[in-house]
Order: sequence, then C-alpha cells, then structure tokens
Amino acid sequence: MVKVVLWGGLRSKAGGQSELQIAASTIREIFLRLAKDFPDLEAELEHNVSVAVDGKVYRDALFVTVDDASEVVILPKLQGG
Repeated sequence: MVKVVLWGGLRSKAGGQSELQIAASTIREIFLRLAKDFPDLEAELEHNVSVAVDGKVYRDALFVTVDDASEVVILPKLQGG
C-alpha cells in the first residue's frame, strides 16, 4: 500500500483525512481510487493539484509509477504570477 498525504484544503474534501494507504502502481490509480472514495476531490484531482513522489515534484504525474515504499504527497497547485 502506498502512503498518500493530502495537504491543505484537500483534506476537507476527503472527510478530514490527511494520510491514507492506497493499493496502486501509478498516480492515476491513486487518483481514481480517491475520486471513487471521495467524490468531492475529483474536480481538484483533474486540474488543481501538484504531486510529489518521494520528494520529487512531477508536472504530469498520472503515469508515474509507485510502490509500497513510496510516499505520495498531493497538494493544491500554487497560484501566482
């Protein structure tokens, strides 16, 4: 199971949970599971998040692979200019 950490306002859309254990091999699988379990997260996951896997931030993360030793941090995208 992959450790998934939700930051900021994403926690409230996941029933207040900040850490979850999810069986997955890609970020896409994590997103699908989160959207199924927490429908309020779905729109955020599609457009408004950044993803870090084991401390490395990915721009297009859907097909990044993960394993049971991975830590995935999902956080709201930073806005600014």
